[in-house]
Amino acid sequence: MVKRRRKRYGVDEEGNKVDGGGKVVKKVKPEDVMGEGNQVEGEEGSADLLVYRGGTSGDFLVSLDESVEKSLEGEGEGDVAEDLRPRRKNFRMRAHCNVLADVSFPYPLSPDSINWEAHFPGSKESGKVVEYADVGCGYGGLLINLAKTFPSSLCLGMEIRDKVCRYVRQRIVSMRKEHDGLFNNASIVRSNAQKHISNFFHKGQLKALFFLFPDPQFKKKNHRRRIITLALLSEYAFVLQEGGRIYTATDVKELHDWMEEMLEAHPLFQRVSKEKENEHNLVHAILNSSEESSKVDRSGGSKYYNVFEKVTPTS
Repeated sequence: MVKRRRKRYGVDEEGNKVDGGGKVVKKVKPEDVMGEGNQVEGEEGSADLLVYRGGTSGDFLVSLDESVEKSLEGEGEGDVAEDLRPRRKNFRMRAHCNVLADVSFPYPLSPDSINWEAHFPGSKESGKVVEYADVGCGYGGLLINLAKTFPSSLCLGMEIRDKVCRYVRQRIVSMRKEHDGLFNNASIVRSNAQKHISNFFHKGQLKALFFLFPDPQFKKKNHRRRIITLALLSEYAFVLQEGGRIYTATDVKELHDWMEEMLEAHPLFQRVSKEKENEHNLVHAILNSSEESSKVDRSGGSKYYNVFEKVTPTS
């Protein structure tokens, strides 16, 4: 029996589905990429302003409450006003996914396209912007810790797995309802930060980026998929302010050495001294707050970390 090879499809710059040769197989519909409610005037009259690409369910355009309510309705779990505390057993997924796969889901064209007020109530009036980002935030352990540690700052989790995102959204909304007035500074977006991080943050915006227990990508051919590479560090440096920090944590010594080597080789980063690295007790937080860190503790594994800061390159 001869096995037929499956055709590989991707997405072009316009969001159209294309085959391996770049031929358009299915054209994207205007409503699949248009945002709602934003109007611009043109020669043809009024038209919707393009604010995101890749699909119809951009979670950066609606509030967490709306997003959670839609999720609960879809699963038949009742009204959003009921007990929202999520249960991990209902949101299990594979630990990692292929970040370079041709998977298309919405992403903003620029940070200004995002409805930040929907994520952080009161942020529009205060003029605050996100200052701390947990990339690959998982089930939100560190994100919640950051929101407590920096109550006056906005903290954003970025996660590529849909089910995990829904869990964290529900967790945040639940905590907001249980602790009135608190945790309005925490939110999450579903995103592929390795491709689109500069679509979410302006130049020099962030005080810190966190990369906790990322996919080790053990095979040499997959090292290009790792979350820390020289090319990606340049992207991270763009969104970090001067003196902004990168925190990494892993239980895989080989991956730790790789990330350390990449950070030391990049001209825009230097290691933070032992005396200064644990400001705000963040080293303890990155090693103990996340669900992945708890798994390592239960298995008796070791944990390794790096703390580097952005610097001006010397001429």
